[in-house]
Amino acid sequence: MRKAPGGGGMGVMWVGPLIMMYGTEEQKARFIPPIVKEEAQWCTLYSEPNAGSDLASLQTRAERDGDEFVVNGQKIWTSGGHNSQWGLLAARTDPDAQTHKGISMLLVDMKSPGLTIKPLYDLTDDHNFNEVFFDNVRVPREGLLGELNRGWYQMAVGLQFERSWINQVVMAERFLDDILSWTKESGMTSDPLVRQKLADLVIRTRVGRMLGYRVVWIQSQGGSPSHESSIDKLFNSEMLQMLSRTGMTLLGLKGQLNKGERNAPLGGMVQYNLRQWTGWTIAGGTTEIQRNIIATRGLGLPR
Repeated sequence: MRKAPGGGGMGVMWVGPLIMMYGTEEQKARFIPPIVKEEAQWCTLYSEPNAGSDLASLQTRAERDGDEFVVNGQKIWTSGGHNSQWGLLAARTDPDAQTHKGISMLLVDMKSPGLTIKPLYDLTDDHNFNEVFFDNVRVPREGLLGELNRGWYQMAVGLQFERSWINQVVMAERFLDDILSWTKESGMTSDPLVRQKLADLVIRTRVGRMLGYRVVWIQSQGGSPSHESSIDKLFNSEMLQMLSRTGMTLLGLKGQLNKGERNAPLGGMVQYNLRQWTGWTIAGGTTEIQRNIIATRGLGLPR
């Protein structure tokens, strides 16, 4: 079974575009070449224990001290933070401003003194997530990305890149190809109900790919695919869960065998993906948040 794309430091996929859009010429020259050459991994330092879906309520502080910012606070669910050389930090630089207007984005060296990374293990018992603690971490003034106190709006644009979910669509297509091969070899495709389930999944992966293309096309035209990216993320996260549940149904009891176990069909990845993808309607913005964005920004409905 092929390994699906993914892994630590996936924040690089949307940090690069943000540096291109908001960075200084010096920042672009320093950070973009290593990103393009895949020589540097990045993580995004957004969520906090008390600021998840309500991200604008984040409380990590970055206070000016001469030519530096002094950062104190805590981040959580930092994907790939333990493998990343750099992080894109959302921090409050004006505690007296309205919640959305006092946040700035900082480019942080993940080896900075005072920065501590602690592992968090997910349902698969893998180490992808982390807690990150900042204890008087100093970030040079030139680490500010874009305008001071305008970071919320930059972060919103970054989330649109994240929610294009092209990577996850490719992951779904590869996984579905493996399920199709297994059902053909096992003779299950003679069952019309099995054929219908598989055909439905093929349709959904095709729709997911087109939704991703739509987001990328809008961005290529200089647009801001706010609710379109939410449609994309919502549809594909639910599609992945349906895909893994259908795989478990088709494999039966053997589908419960884990990776590395003898006789595990498809390398034990079916139940592994079911556990992994269960959280994907939460990560990157919950399903409820996506529906609210679609309703308000897409349909013009009241908050």
